[in-house]
Amino acid sequence: MEEPIDILLATYNGEKYLHKQIDSVLAQTYSNLKIWIRDDGSTDNTPQILATYQQKYPNKIHIIEDNLGNLGVTQNFNELAKHSTAKFIAFCDQDDIWIPEKIEKSMVLIDEYLKKSNKSICFVYSDMKIIDKYDNTTHDSFWKLAYLHPKHFTFNRLLMQNIPHGCTILMHQELKNMAFPIPKNAILHDHWLSLVTVVFGQAIATEEQLVLIRNHGENVTQRKNNNWMRLKRFYKNFSTQDEYIKHLMVRIEQAKSIPTTIQ
Repeated sequence: MEEPIDILLATYNGEKYLHKQIDSVLAQTYSNLKIWIRDDGSTDNTPQILATYQQKYPNKIHIIEDNLGNLGVTQNFNELAKHSTAKFIAFCDQDDIWIPEKIEKSMVLIDEYLKKSNKSICFVYSDMKIIDKYDNTTHDSFWKLAYLHPKHFTFNRLLMQNIPHGCTILMHQELKNMAFPIPKNAILHDHWLSLVTVVFGQAIATEEQLVLIRNHGENVTQRKNNNWMRLKRFYKNFSTQDEYIKHLMVRIEQAKSIPTTIQ
């Protein structure tokens, strides 16, 4: 029997690619899924698209409506997590595509880990293929392009640069209980989860590409703080002493918020 899984989908002005992302979640080979969606104040047709999906799939899709306004991607996920009660939770961006077996393969890995470990503070993460705005593959491995590898998942490395991307993460509820609410000084939700996990739990990596991550000039997270800009900034931050200090201080403040004991 399939364990229920909550999918947390944060949206903002995502009308162009949102259909493909939601359709790829609904097409998962793992069927016991509930999709929680919170829109962060879109000014395009995203709310109308979400309403149409909710009407069509009322038992699968649940839209959170509040008066909190635009919170940004990390705190949007923070709000979404408040509504999740499932044992397993996955994070979903608005413009990628999940391969049909993403959740099923992630669950196999996390189940195998839980059967041989007494630690339930854990998550699974994967590599990704990169696609353009036409869904054409532009690179077969994001990890190779960004020089990332699971062996880099160490406390010292993670203090400076995150490895897992949130759109690939499937986590156990115990990690949610430990890591949430996400502090205001967290850089991004996935970076914060990685730091908490490396201290108290276990990250399980697969080099299989389970997500098609979209690179296009209209990504909200790309413009602000996702994969491409994060990669560029990581190297740019070392170009001047001032930039390096700023880069370092942001990470020091985030590290100060890491819990000291298991709650």
